[in-house]
Amino acid sequence: MPLFSSSSSSVGNQILGVEPVSPNLVYELASTILYASHAIPVRIKILLDRLFSVIGQEEVIQILKGFGWSLDDYQRGYILKVITHFRNSLMDLFWADQ
Repeated sequence: MPLFSSSSSSVGNQILGVEPVSPNLVYELASTILYASHAIPVRIKILLDRLFSVIGQEEVIQILKGFGWSLDDYQRGYILKVITHFRNSLMDLFWADQ
């Protein structure tokens, strides 16, 4: 089952019980959830899914990228790789001691 439908008709939104909202409002709400987060609780993700269903997929991807999330990370519910730079720094320190 796809996360986003290919068309966002007002009839589809009425069936879901979601009113049309502006992408700016979705951004503001998503920012409070995604900022400095690496995982999303299931119930909050359900709310975000409903919000994201009323805007286009490209807008959703832009919002997610703004907070360091990919679409795959969002669909999974957590960011897969959080600290790659830190790991590389530790390896550099280890090899410097050798």
